[in-house]
Amino acid sequence: VDTGGQSSVNPDTDDYFNSTPVQINFNFTKRDTLFTQLSNCSVVVDYSNATFGGIFNTTISSVNNTNFNASTTVGAAYEGRHDYRIQCRQDFSTNLTGNSTSRTLIIDTTKPSVDMGFLDANVIEQTSFGPGAEVKVECKRNDVTSGFNRTEIFVRNPVEGTSISKKVDTTSATGTTKFTTDFIIPPEESQLLGSYFVECAVNDRAGNQFRTNKTFEITKQAPKGSSA
Repeated sequence: VDTGGQSSVNPDTDDYFNSTPVQINFNFTKRDTLFTQLSNCSVVVDYSNATFGGIFNTTISSVNNTNFNASTTVGAAYEGRHDYRIQCRQDFSTNLTGNSTSRTLIIDTTKPSVDMGFLDANVIEQTSFGPGAEVKVECKRNDVTSGFNRTEIFVRNPVEGTSISKKVDTTSATGTTKFTTDFIIPPEESQLLGSYFVECAVNDRAGNQFRTNKTFEITKQAPKGSSA
């Protein structure tokens, strides 16, 4: 049996889903060089897992070399990564089977984890600086399931919230380790006294977003230990 390796998930952009319950549609074409009728085709998910394997299993008698759509609805219990493939049998007399290439679908309803802080020129964490200080914004983020793939840092000065800086980082990573992206506010942009609003927004591949914000102060008299 040749399933052609043409299994695909609809929507066909990425195999990521960020809400549950969610209906997942599997679209595939099955082919066989000998038989005109295939006894059944199944969507087999987590096939290598003896305990949880085959959480989706759709069987149908179908004509060779035609498209077939199968769908199933899954809940929050299936959050995570799942390998799947399409398996077809020729007919009931031969019982020969063939498998498509394996693919992965990811169900991720969890937002990335983000921490943010400010460092002075001596790499000491501060929330208050003197006029003309070089302020380093650090945004540390991670995403365990689908992985983050876009980070934006915004800075607004005290004058009517005017945006003075923005950084976009498209680095991507998956796992528990927090990766740091930073942005340095140069001295010429930290001259005004008052509160500077800073926001870090992080997206993951499934489309979840987490935004966090903090403020730092530019004061006339820099506190001890801060950058002047």
